[in-house]
Amino acid sequence: GLDWARLVPSAEAVALGVEPVAMARYRQIIDMVNEAGMQPMLTLFHHSAPAWLAGQGGWTDPSAAIPAFYAFAEGVIDALIPCGASGAAKNVGPSAKLHSIVPFNEPHVFNLLTYCGGVWPSTAENTNRPPSPPTCLSEWGLYGVAMKTMAEAHGAVYDKIRATEAKCGMAKGAIPVGVAHHVPIYSAYSFLDEPARKILEWHTTFWFHDL
Repeated sequence: GLDWARLVPSAEAVALGVEPVAMARYRQIIDMVNEAGMQPMLTLFHHSAPAWLAGQGGWTDPSAAIPAFYAFAEGVIDALIPCGASGAAKNVGPSAKLHSIVPFNEPHVFNLLTYCGGVWPSTAENTNRPPSPPTCLSEWGLYGVAMKTMAEAHGAVYDKIRATEAKCGMAKGAIPVGVAHHVPIYSAYSFLDEPARKILEWHTTFWFHDL
């Protein structure tokens, strides 16, 4: 996973694109992984949220989070999937440097622990605050709002990747894109447990589409 805060260290840096030295380091890491005979599954958001984004409301404010995440993702995609003599198809795909791109890893885990549990990120402010009300987990609570925001951001990044394929002359779908869901195995002990099973399943998969 990439560290968003390392590549975009401040809110003012959003308009400037990803930090070139940090991006070069990630390219070097990808090359090292390839040399070891492996292909990275590139994750853009693996629970590494910039402090400056949290100050703007984090994922509970779609007007701030979606444009900021898209700008970050756009910079990474343009840096790692260039069109030109080297050919974009050589950089991403099942037989290329990068196997696939995952915009979000386990989004429900981050949102549950951050906006309902208050334990992520671990700060004195979060540790000392009272527990969030049960409504936090509802579609209209902070959890639901943050999940919707991430789902919309995921869709925007998906469109960017597909547009990059078209621009670079690649076949549509050549770059695998998806969400890394938490892997649950929920089995109802009896028919009385079925509603609880469905609720848990909903909170895990939500409205994300693996495209």
